[in-house]
Amino acid sequence: MEPSYDKNRQNDAVFENFRYGTSILTAAYFPILIILYHFAWHIGSIFPT
Repeated sequence: MEPSYDKNRQNDAVFENFRYGTSILTAAYFPILIILYHFAWHIGSIFPT
């Protein structure tokens, strides 16, 4: 009973860290994606498909 409880606590901690990390990554990547989309839009207008 004890080991499984510890494992659950560890998994919860990993999940919390994962959620925290992904929120930071999302906040960091969102402006980068906007910039990349902006450049892609300019390249697309220069070289229309």
